[in-house]
Amino acid sequence: MFSYSNLSIIERAKFHGMTEQEGKDIAAYIRSLSSNSNIGRHGRPWNPPYQPGPVLKDRSIEQWAAGAGLDWVLENDADMAPYIFTNGTSKIGVRSVFDSDKMDDRTLLPLAIQLPDWKHWLPIIHPKDAYTKNEWWNNTLPDVQNPIKNYETIRSQFVNNYNPSNIEGFNVPQKLRYVGLGLDGRTGFRYFYQHGANDTKHWRSEGGNANQHLTNGVDLEMAKTSMARLQAVKYFELVNEFNLQDKAPQTVPNVEEDQPLDRQWPVKWYSVFEVPAHFTSNNSRHYIGQEHRTAHFETTAWYNLQFVVNGGNGFVGGTTPTDFNYHTPFMGFSAYYSGISEPLRRFSAINHMYQIRTWSGNNGPGNEGFRISNQGIWEMMGSSNSNQEFHTPSYDIVKQLDNIEVGLADTVLEAMLLQFLKEAEKYDLNTWPRTTDGGNYQLDSANKTTADLVTVQHNGTPNNQRLLYHYADKFYDIIPRIKNNFNVHCSITNRITNWCKAAWPLIDFEKYLINNCNDEVLDCNRIAIDEGNTYKIKTTHDKCINATENNGYNITQQTCGDNIAENWILENAESGYYYIRNMDTDKYMSTTGNNNGDHIEEATFSGNDNQKWEIKEINECKFNIIAKVANKCLDLKSGNSSNGTRFQLWDCVNTNSENRAYSFELATNENLGTEDNVISNLLLFPNPTNSIINIKLSNNNFGKSTQIRIYDFMGKLIKKTTSQEELIQINLENISAGNYFIRVINGKKSFDTFFIKK
Repeated sequence: MFSYSNLSIIERAKFHGMTEQEGKDIAAYIRSLSSNSNIGRHGRPWNPPYQPGPVLKDRSIEQWAAGAGLDWVLENDADMAPYIFTNGTSKIGVRSVFDSDKMDDRTLLPLAIQLPDWKHWLPIIHPKDAYTKNEWWNNTLPDVQNPIKNYETIRSQFVNNYNPSNIEGFNVPQKLRYVGLGLDGRTGFRYFYQHGANDTKHWRSEGGNANQHLTNGVDLEMAKTSMARLQAVKYFELVNEFNLQDKAPQTVPNVEEDQPLDRQWPVKWYSVFEVPAHFTSNNSRHYIGQEHRTAHFETTAWYNLQFVVNGGNGFVGGTTPTDFNYHTPFMGFSAYYSGISEPLRRFSAINHMYQIRTWSGNNGPGNEGFRISNQGIWEMMGSSNSNQEFHTPSYDIVKQLDNIEVGLADTVLEAMLLQFLKEAEKYDLNTWPRTTDGGNYQLDSANKTTADLVTVQHNGTPNNQRLLYHYADKFYDIIPRIKNNFNVHCSITNRITNWCKAAWPLIDFEKYLINNCNDEVLDCNRIAIDEGNTYKIKTTHDKCINATENNGYNITQQTCGDNIAENWILENAESGYYYIRNMDTDKYMSTTGNNNGDHIEEATFSGNDNQKWEIKEINECKFNIIAKVANKCLDLKSGNSSNGTRFQLWDCVNTNSENRAYSFELATNENLGTEDNVISNLLLFPNPTNSIINIKLSNNNFGKSTQIRIYDFMGKLIKKTTSQEELIQINLENISAGNYFIRVINGKKSFDTFFIKK
């Protein structure tokens, strides 16, 4: 896979005491494997396996393991911004990112850390050399647990019984889980050190049988991390040898809800992140003689590698396959010891955690559902559930976003808080599991009072003042910290406060409520949807629905420009429905059936239900386009961002909802293609005006209704009316002073201008 040269293989063989000829023989043998395996020579020794980057999207699945290359290791964390905020950094743009119903592809998101290269996957010492006393590793007695024998049994099952057509019956995720767990629950890699020990810490069980048979002079920490590396290598071998890297969609419980990635290991268990010091050192922090910053960097790199190869889409356990109890905290540890903070990597990981845990197996707060320990707002403020803070104060990591763009800290924090509220508010607080001071997914007792609360310390170190659980205490502490240090809209902090008050009614959370708090008005370009208007209709990728044919389909997604083929006119079909006509082709958007997956095409006018569409606002400035014939949504196939992606029908469900969310932009008159579409000889007076504005149409097709639409400069519709008169008077007494935009529509002609209300 990583294309080591013959010279490097020969020199390594000589380093291990072999002759040059033996080294050549080994190199020749390795070369012979290329024609006998599924593994191509796609990578290079210095390119880390699975290093993420957007170039992987255009490479075959067989090349994924080789990674995107060192060119896609970013110089600093801030360089992640354009790859995260693809819809811009407005409130709407940022909130479209922090959306639990989406599933971002972590294999394509470049990082500012280099993942472990292949040399760091390989064991430092093989267990055959580490456990030589009494031939312990090769012992065949029933009570001797040998992970390699367990692995060989699993592999033989793949060889003899697996093929892609029986992947569900073969239960690939469980078979792979057995590599670490053991077919009998005790013979896997991670349990090797536990047997015979009085503790159950797996890799840190020092008193187990294995360690009693360790070769004299072999370092215990070296032996343990080598065993963990060997486990990771064996996972790598199975996944690549049997072409499992794109099989997650065939193994998750519900493809639509679980949203497995195109590149994802289909395993229900830890597979690679147990290599570093956090697991295999004696103190769970660093190896003997190793610097803290080195140990914590290695740990966060291995955790991120696990997150890339399989973060848990469709395989969510309490702490598996990614242990979010440690994933973001170790980013904090690494930052604390290195002085290099990574707010974007941290907050994108929190976002992805929400996306992963919003899945088909989420039946409420529980080990496989909402975990308040990981999904609480303290994670968003730079501390962990155990209150390990890595900045002084912790929210400084949020403030660092302002170094990327002024105001980004407030915008991102608002988006994350709303993400918490959206998920937490789904569940009935009366049925939420409880313990005295909370647990992994349990809330504190509802009988907790203000007097019961303890002080939450903020001393900025990873080792002291740890406060586990105590969620009521932490919310009580964190709400005023948000209010006093961030410009978060009062409607959001009030929602959090009210949720807390409902959760713990005997605590005086109500003192944090902000009175006279108006609803939030988002900074989007609100457009009124009306017949006669001409629009560019944009997908979530800020590309236009276009009447440009691609691969046989004549309605596709294309980069927006000045092309008349991307302009669509709404015509009244019947109450609540529109015909959508393309301005270039004069044809209508039509369904080809009424089932999920049936594609959308252009067709000459028929007036049938397959050409009638409801346009329904689903949130601020985002709309569903719903076919009357099937009551299904216009859907961007697979959510693909590429030009030429076609459209299809799909159920209007929340999962992958961004694939069915569209924004409308009024096309300017210059794009209409003909002067005949502009109303001529229109008089608007007086301008400025105190109370009444007059609209007089000349040379008009009298008897046809004229529509008047008045918008403020934020694009909000203020007033609308319809008249058949030649002289139309609009009363503006109830409209505030300011500048306004007015659109006059008569038939298929329109006129846009501005006026001033004094």
